[in-house]
Amino acid sequence: MRDKINTFLNCLIGAFIGVFLSRSVYTYWDYKTHPELYAMSSAPWYTTILLFGIVSGGIILAAFIVKFMIGKKLTFQNQIFLGVVLIAAANALAFIFRFGIFANIAWILYGLLFLINPVYPKRYHGEREKAKLGARIAGALCILVGFLTRFIV
Repeated sequence: MRDKINTFLNCLIGAFIGVFLSRSVYTYWDYKTHPELYAMSSAPWYTTILLFGIVSGGIILAAFIVKFMIGKKLTFQNQIFLGVVLIAAANALAFIFRFGIFANIAWILYGLLFLINPVYPKRYHGEREKAKLGARIAGALCILVGFLTRFIV
């Protein structure tokens, strides 16, 4: 299970680094070929690179935090803590950039984490199958919250 999550996170980190680099190169090339378009704007030409770099950096940092948490044994308490950190970071990004979609993405990722790794408190060890089903239902509800709720900042 950890290998699947680790592979997904490696792909996510690589994709965001690749997209950031390619978008930066394209923006620089576009600035060099069409400087008059950027002269009309009050913001410097590299503003989009900075903003996308901050967002990409936040997502990559969150992925590294998840990788660190997975390196440890991912217990129920660790997964709850991870979710709280993920949702708090996404809400901070949503507040800073005025895009509520960050919070939605965090709820969806948190729900996927419970679908992929259905952990439960120790007191339900006797009823493992029911506890796993309950954790997966909770994950599906988190995904539903992420898709149906429109978080507005």
